[in-house]
Amino acid sequence: LIAVYCSASTEKPADLALATAVGEAIAARGWGITYGAGNVSMMGAVARAVIDKGSFVHGVTTEQVWKNNGELTEGSRSTMPMTSLELTQDIYTRMHKMFMPQPGKPVKGVMLLKGGAGSSQEMFALHQLRKAEPLFRDVPLAIINRDGEWDALVKAAQHYGMKPGQDFQVFDTVEAAMPYLDAQVAQLNAKPDW
Repeated sequence: LIAVYCSASTEKPADLALATAVGEAIAARGWGITYGAGNVSMMGAVARAVIDKGSFVHGVTTEQVWKNNGELTEGSRSTMPMTSLELTQDIYTRMHKMFMPQPGKPVKGVMLLKGGAGSSQEMFALHQLRKAEPLFRDVPLAIINRDGEWDALVKAAQHYGMKPGQDFQVFDTVEAAMPYLDAQVAQLNAKPDW
């Protein structure tokens, strides 16, 4: 599984197309995703693209968000683009579950698309988890920084000691990011204890 973090608010066609392209590229490799369990904006687009290509989508959100989210009307609950759903008590458990959907089995990669404060928080959470839990140390992080959308985040990450090329990789396009993830996932799959 690849954890995908992205916006739940933008409706710009270019953003939705980016999310769809990411979902299609992931599914084409036979991988599934974990994501924030939304059916709107980039979240919905990436999940639908993965589902439409026959791959696995695991949604993770908090009980409070699930209960109060306006997008989850009675009619939409049966058409949510997910294979499975997991509800957590709080946002911190949610982040951990997105990084490790099954005990002892972290995701094989993380992709950060256009997003906001939540997506930024999740990137820094992965950085902290890498320090605290050895299983996360080799999980690759690919940032899609189309048109410089994440320039400020990359600068902040460097300020806090994260190194581009070591702690994360920055790409302008999905097409540029996927060969990196292909290589990193292959290395993780080759590890005897993975």
